[in-house]
Amino acid sequence: MDAATAGILLNREVIALDQDRSGRQARLVRDENGVRLWTKPLANGDTAVVLLNRGEAPKTVTTTAHRIRDLWAHTSRTGPVTTTIPPHDVVAYRLSSA
Repeated sequence: MDAATAGILLNREVIALDQDRSGRQARLVRDENGVRLWTKPLANGDTAVVLLNRGEAPKTVTTTAHRIRDLWAHTSRTGPVTTTIPPHDVVAYRLSSA
């Protein structure tokens, strides 16, 4: 596999969402304008948020939280985050109040 594929399949932060000890399943919260919003409560009180752009054009979405961890970029920010999701792509965040 190439490096990009390995980066997706071996992303420890994304794997941690799947293996969270709470065992809770993600649920579809919203499906609007070609963007699906999934959330999953995590054992430590954080929330996983995944946004899927099913459309043919980029979509701009704003997410609010106290602390936002971008699981693909491995970066953290505070406050609202505005992101553009390319067509048929996903963004994944871990939101926390701490």
